[in-house]
Amino acid sequence: MRILAVRFFEALILPWIRLIYRVRLIHGEKMPKDGGVLLCGNHVTPHDSILHYLVAPRRLRFLTLTKYFYSKQIGWFMRLFDCIPMDRTQPKAALVAMIAALKDQNLICMFPEGGLTRSGGINFLNKGCIVMARRSGAAIVPTYTDGLWESRLSRNTLAGARQRIACPCQIAYADPIPAEEASIDKLFEGMLAASLDAFCARSCFQIPLELQVVRQLKKNSAHPLLEEWHSHDRIEIYTRNQALQIARQIATASSEYAGTQIGVALPGGSQSALLNLGLFLAGVIPINLPPQTNLADCSLQKLNLSTVIDSSNVDDYIQSSLNNPPYPLAKLKNRPLDRQAIGWAPDIDAAPIFLSSLEIYRNALQIGSGAYIQYQDRILCESPLDHVVGQMMHLWLPILNHSTSIGRHLDARSDSALLHRLASTASVMVAEHSLYQSLIARGSPIGSPTLRYGITFSSAPLDPAWETALNLPLLQGWSHAGRIVTMSLPPETTTIPGAVELMDRRPGSVGRFLPGITARKQATGQFQLRFDPDLESWIDVGTDPFIDAQGFLFLA
Repeated sequence: MRILAVRFFEALILPWIRLIYRVRLIHGEKMPKDGGVLLCGNHVTPHDSILHYLVAPRRLRFLTLTKYFYSKQIGWFMRLFDCIPMDRTQPKAALVAMIAALKDQNLICMFPEGGLTRSGGINFLNKGCIVMARRSGAAIVPTYTDGLWESRLSRNTLAGARQRIACPCQIAYADPIPAEEASIDKLFEGMLAASLDAFCARSCFQIPLELQVVRQLKKNSAHPLLEEWHSHDRIEIYTRNQALQIARQIATASSEYAGTQIGVALPGGSQSALLNLGLFLAGVIPINLPPQTNLADCSLQKLNLSTVIDSSNVDDYIQSSLNNPPYPLAKLKNRPLDRQAIGWAPDIDAAPIFLSSLEIYRNALQIGSGAYIQYQDRILCESPLDHVVGQMMHLWLPILNHSTSIGRHLDARSDSALLHRLASTASVMVAEHSLYQSLIARGSPIGSPTLRYGITFSSAPLDPAWETALNLPLLQGWSHAGRIVTMSLPPETTTIPGAVELMDRRPGSVGRFLPGITARKQATGQFQLRFDPDLESWIDVGTDPFIDAQGFLFLA
């Protein structure tokens, strides 16, 4: 009778779930065809188990909490699918039942995090799964589910969060870990590897970034994209539609330079953002230089630049561009997915760092795939565009995540009172260590009711006393090889009995990895990163970095 009930559920209910989530399995061939297997993955929504059931190549059982197993609402479902109940206060009984089931050649799914993710990424992993694997002799298959952070059932609950019912998702399997080699470190590395495969399999990455930018800017077209504040209460506001039209006109004026590189030596601001966007749409590669670059010493041939735009000629360049018709959108359809799109050089003697359009798109969505920057946030960004932080936070993330970038005009960069006014309207502040230090030196706290936290991206550790001095939670992230790699969140305590305190930052750490980025520690001690599943090469970082038991990255 139970088998008939299961078949009825599979025939009547599962097709609707498949339609809503359009779940796809990546690397299903990595699942062992027989023997006991423990499927361990991240936990985003209460429906994760059903999605794993949909795509699993073998019959799947689950570990669930007793409060769900004996619930009047869903207990029937748990018993129907032969779930194994676990009481948090008496976990030994569940441990014994799990080991017996694994020895009986079952495939069992469990979530080592012990609860739904708060950040959108991988949280602390409990070691119970390692004990089960070693005692039963079962292999562990790390897995990762991507695409569910925007689901209404996730913990993406901050004000303004974009929540959906239909959320296309991908589930990826990593290489099995034999029982005798099982460890939390190997499981974490496996889940990161599966995260890379699942994230990069998103169907949106098959569409050129140029088209995605146009589509996103046409949505909520009246919503502000860029706000630039001058002294004396003058504000320049560019809506999403206005920014698109100006960028298309700049693209038309710049089309003669298509396929070449143009230097942009400007501080962060609306002009710099619009210029970068316009050049990008024209097929030009903007090379962002430090705004204080002495162009008299800048050899165009040295950096292979067609020309350079700086504060002396940017007004004329943009104003003359506005006399042109908008760049034809039809020309964007056949752009290569991974063409070299943008670059920056720390100084004129350094080789530029380049990102392809696909790499830009992926990194922007990685930041937006967690609780770090929310839908329609107001981002106070004090970082220039000659670095990945300024590029992402000031331009690409606001475009793709429907946020608003706000900042001070060049002539108001020394106006401390204006900075405080901006902070009182912002959701998140992104700045370098030096700016926070200068505020502390002046005894000028910048916290406000709307400002959730400040973020800085640096390998140097933050002084915990800064938060008190600034009256603002300060979080740390880290960028490397032209991408933002890690970020962190303020800690959250919970009143749920028996639940683990959620830790999303640790002193001295640069945070946890963003979804879709994998890392490993070689036997030689070399720490490595990888951003693309189609490229076998890994990026060496050094021997000092390590990941602790909570999943936090420490650079030394």
